[in-house]
Amino acid sequence: MDGKTLKVDLSGKSRNIEKDIAELNKISWNWQQILRGLLPHKSSLEHLYLVGSKGDNGSFKDLDKATNFIGKYFKNIRIAKHDRAIDFENFDVLVKALEKTILLLKKHDLTEKDIVIDVTGGHKTTSICCFAH
Repeated sequence: MDGKTLKVDLSGKSRNIEKDIAELNKISWNWQQILRGLLPHKSSLEHLYLVGSKGDNGSFKDLDKATNFIGKYFKNIRIAKHDRAIDFENFDVLVKALEKTILLLKKHDLTEKDIVIDVTGGHKTTSICCFAH
């Protein structure tokens, strides 16, 4: 972003999530994609499980911030994160992480039909957000 500080006015409230997504469009911030993915499930979302990529530019290091950010919009959901950064370029590692995620969500009496996996493009081949309702 050319070293410039960009500012948007976010409500941080569930009822204004659509407005905040529009505000985030102004700065092309990639976390808006998480909100976009969650928006259709706003009324039924119960669990959110975040999986982050490894590396200096990976998303894993920011998952605590993402949890806080998302929690402002979805106050009544359980947000958890994968225990370690994942190499999104390694298909086998990625599949194992998703399988682990599904098993963990099933422990909350969810079926596979209740689980949605959102694969959102980022700087890596994939950025993954898995959620259930």
